[in-house]
Amino acid sequence: MNEPGRPTGRALRVALVDYAPIERDGFQAYIERADSCELVLAVAQGSALLAALQGGLLVDVVLVRFNVLDDGGGVLVEALGQQFPALRTIAMLQEPALAERAREAGATWIVPLQGLDRKGFGNLMEQVRSALFLPGER
Repeated sequence: MNEPGRPTGRALRVALVDYAPIERDGFQAYIERADSCELVLAVAQGSALLAALQGGLLVDVVLVRFNVLDDGGGVLVEALGQQFPALRTIAMLQEPALAERAREAGATWIVPLQGLDRKGFGNLMEQVRSALFLPGER
């Protein structure tokens, strides 16, 4: 069994956590269209992701939407870092002012949502995949 956060094979196993159904559906479509990705879970609550990971779900990277309404994204990224230190996280920022909180929480990558389109998202995920795969595992 593979460790979470250590990709093998072609596709990057991605979990998505976004509280807003419309946004979550949009990012789910982006992930499903990206050649380098396999969506393994899309949920509204971080607790659902943590339960799935504790149950054995294998994930290479988690996309977590940070918003200005609460600190759920920061709390989740901190919990992921403590419980699954090999797992990489992408903090998707609703507001650029949230970048410092994402850094403090331990996000691996920080991405502003403003202006991120399908092509940009595909390029981002390919770069993440390239950064995580070891030579010879692509």
